[in-house]
Amino acid sequence: MKRAKLLHLSLLLMVIGGCLTWLTSVRGTIHLRPGIEVCDFVDSGGEVRKLPFSLTLKEFQTDYYPGMSFPQDFRSILTIDGTEMAISMNHIGRVGAWRIYQQSFDGQGGSIVEMVRDPWGILAVYLGFILFAVAGFPMLFGRKALSLGLLCVSLGAMASPVNESQQVIFNGRVVPYATVASELTFKLTGAQKVGGMNSSDFVYSLMEYPRLWAEKPFLKTKAGFISPASLYDAQGQYIPQLKYQGGEGKEDAELLCIDEKIALLSQLWQGELFIPAPKESRRPEAEVRAEVLYVKIQPVKWFFMFALMFGILGVIPRIGAIGRIGSMVAFGLSLLIFSWRWWILGHCPVVGTGEVMFFASLCLCGCSVWLWRKYAFAGALSLIMAGFAALISWLNVKNPSMTPLMPVLNSPWLSIHVSLVMISYALLGMVSILALGSLIRRRFMVVVQKLLPVGVYFLGLGIIVGSMWANVSWGRYWGWDPKETAALITFLVYSVALHPWFKRRLTARGQAIFLTAAFLTILMTYVGVNYLPSLHSYQ
Repeated sequence: MKRAKLLHLSLLLMVIGGCLTWLTSVRGTIHLRPGIEVCDFVDSGGEVRKLPFSLTLKEFQTDYYPGMSFPQDFRSILTIDGTEMAISMNHIGRVGAWRIYQQSFDGQGGSIVEMVRDPWGILAVYLGFILFAVAGFPMLFGRKALSLGLLCVSLGAMASPVNESQQVIFNGRVVPYATVASELTFKLTGAQKVGGMNSSDFVYSLMEYPRLWAEKPFLKTKAGFISPASLYDAQGQYIPQLKYQGGEGKEDAELLCIDEKIALLSQLWQGELFIPAPKESRRPEAEVRAEVLYVKIQPVKWFFMFALMFGILGVIPRIGAIGRIGSMVAFGLSLLIFSWRWWILGHCPVVGTGEVMFFASLCLCGCSVWLWRKYAFAGALSLIMAGFAALISWLNVKNPSMTPLMPVLNSPWLSIHVSLVMISYALLGMVSILALGSLIRRRFMVVVQKLLPVGVYFLGLGIIVGSMWANVSWGRYWGWDPKETAALITFLVYSVALHPWFKRRLTARGQAIFLTAAFLTILMTYVGVNYLPSLHSYQ
């Protein structure tokens, strides 16, 4: 009972903090130019306000990904009352109660920064964050087998003419040639082999014989395969550009896909898609060999088939024990693949749909191992869900976006935020599926009652960490962005089922129907809001 009161108090503190921010905060922007001292700024209401200090831009710097014109980070070197200070994305400056955020730049050596003064609102909100984390923490260790596992997860034909281990700079990373070849081949053709050639041989052939390949129909489209040359008319005009209707036409989405393929081909043929890595940038040979092996094996493909097979076997009564062994092996394999990818990427692999879905698969495997101790059918169901999540991951990773990481994502907050949210979605997804199953087998509600509070707690932590990240990057901890608003709705909907009056007023059947329908909020959060303009649309 005390824990429930503390959790409600934490939410009240967050609301009070939001009100204080609305009533007392001051924010505005300054367009700084090198060498020009500034002592005032324009606030969000258009009013000019004086600063208690002077601000001068000494220099604006942009770091680019090696061999690319895509910014990796940008920073402003400021002089504040004679003291030098550097600010950049995810690294804010502080002067008294004022916080200075790197917002943008003008491309002419100038910098646009945001000034924020909100000491009381941030204090109240962060106290609420801390109280929520502390008050909910005992729930985890009330279920040691589940919580410790989740915490660990959250930390947790012919020789190619080109050496597949040759290190090149591609999308801001030093990678083996095999990685570039694999991603490019699938992006262009929808397959890993072309005419008997593996991806490394195919890309080498593209580079060596551009005129020959320009006439060959190897670009995959919805209508079939076409050649690059067929995209130009007799006058040499680019047909997709002529047909494109600014996003309003029925064929515009397909035209953009074709245009992306042509742009990649053009970069390849002009020698701009990747360049040899200089000696000082090269990675250890062990890492490179590990990445080449990863590209060749495609472990996610084999993993999703393994998880689906043993999940289905686990449903069969007489051989269910096989499924239990399979769930433990699947969890070990998923953890190995996740760690393997983390090693070769150099950062936590939770960027983009493919990587996030595999992390969800890892969480579901851990959930499956825990469930199988007492609820074999639920464990098998969790393993099947893990297999489907891995399948979605494989389909997305096969067709990568082929763009480097944005500066705002280059932050340790990323892995923590995404990990917590995906753990919660995996748990709450299982809650809804088991609630549906409880309409047939009532004993599943026992599992639901164990998973529900932990899932809600992890979602709350994920939202909190995301808010703290936003406060560091954008100067605000809440902005009613579609994604964060949908996540809050999901949190509130599932939280309803934790209250005692919910259990008193609804029958077991009514509770099951409610929790099953609640899964729609997760679908809306993860899929639906992607069709709305959002700061979460990074790729």
